[in-house]
Amino acid sequence: MPSLSIGAIGEAAALNPGDSRLPSLFVSAYPWNLMERGLDGLLDRLRGEVGVTGLSVWAATPPLKQFRVRDVLPRLFRTDGGVFFQPSDRHGSGAACRPLVSTWTRGGNPLATIAEQCVRSDVRLRAILPAATTGQLALRYPEFACRNAFDDESGSAICLANPDVQEYLVGLATDIATNYPVQGLVLADFSVSWREAFSREILVTAPLGDAERSVLSTCFCGACVRASESAGVDVHEARDRVRAIIDQTLSPGVHAGRNPPRMNAGARGILDGLLADQPALAEHRRIQTEQLNALLRRLVETCRVEVLLSRATNDPASAGPTGLDHRIPAGVLTRAESVERLSGATAANARRNEVWVAASWAIGAGAAEFVGAVSRAAQLGFAGIDIDNYGILPDAAFTTIKQAIRFARRSAGA
Repeated sequence: MPSLSIGAIGEAAALNPGDSRLPSLFVSAYPWNLMERGLDGLLDRLRGEVGVTGLSVWAATPPLKQFRVRDVLPRLFRTDGGVFFQPSDRHGSGAACRPLVSTWTRGGNPLATIAEQCVRSDVRLRAILPAATTGQLALRYPEFACRNAFDDESGSAICLANPDVQEYLVGLATDIATNYPVQGLVLADFSVSWREAFSREILVTAPLGDAERSVLSTCFCGACVRASESAGVDVHEARDRVRAIIDQTLSPGVHAGRNPPRMNAGARGILDGLLADQPALAEHRRIQTEQLNALLRRLVETCRVEVLLSRATNDPASAGPTGLDHRIPAGVLTRAESVERLSGATAANARRNEVWVAASWAIGAGAAEFVGAVSRAAQLGFAGIDIDNYGILPDAAFTTIKQAIRFARRSAGA
């Protein structure tokens, strides 16, 4: 998840001072990767020698494991996730949902250390915050976890439609924006979804397609049920429709009530067609989308920095309730599937589009394509490119990135 990001068009001086046609370039990273060999000289090199505009740092993460490319111990880094800074007292003992601090911080404040070095090195800093999946909050606070139609609670995602969770997230985002010299906040995992629906580790009797998995991911936690019921939605019918669709898929011929629609392999179009035939379910999910849009507006209004929304078009786990208003945040950061699909990584109606690309684009055989991709991104109108991620980028990759910046300058001047 660490990443090199190309920021706003107005900050394109990192690539070519005076030429606003070029995107700006950030490196995003997990804090332990930045600190594994010390920050001294690293940010100065990224800024001065390589030419990056800034740094995107994960201020919090879900649980994860990373095999590190550099010769540091342990090579396999494990974390239960959590926040990588010391939260302020706004999350007092009376708060219903409180942030979990990563044990890796060991009482320190990695985000503050990195932020101070960014200021000294004149490197812009953006913080990445996984909204629904930070640490193990869903396990610590099961009452706030997403629940599927069968009443199975999530072990990884809290429900962003829950008022207490919303208070927690607004407080956490404001904490970062107020107490650290960040110039942007990137929201990842901004969805209401029982995410286990997309796990390939769950054994099932028959394969579930993306449409079925998205239906199964629909949240029916207490907060979502109450919100829909107060809006006049038949939540009982919506829940029955989900159960019928999944039962029909896993045990052909078995269903409850009316026959569920026949499911084909497919993506968003198939899902949209399915929901069109399930008005109660569609309305339940629409209410959740309304709550997400309201939460996004509140975050934008409350934070003192620009807020960007991260999304992944090829990630079925982000295919929960759709309809987020991309005009609300300052920009949308979309993860591109490949160099060939770069042009498809735009969000309609977004104020600004940035693109998140994989570190593998700048490594090995893909290096030549990456050099051209930076110029291509500028031609397509992307305000920024985010290379994901510093932690798995060998030192040789920064030569490729430097070459891409030079090539983009020459192309712009031609």
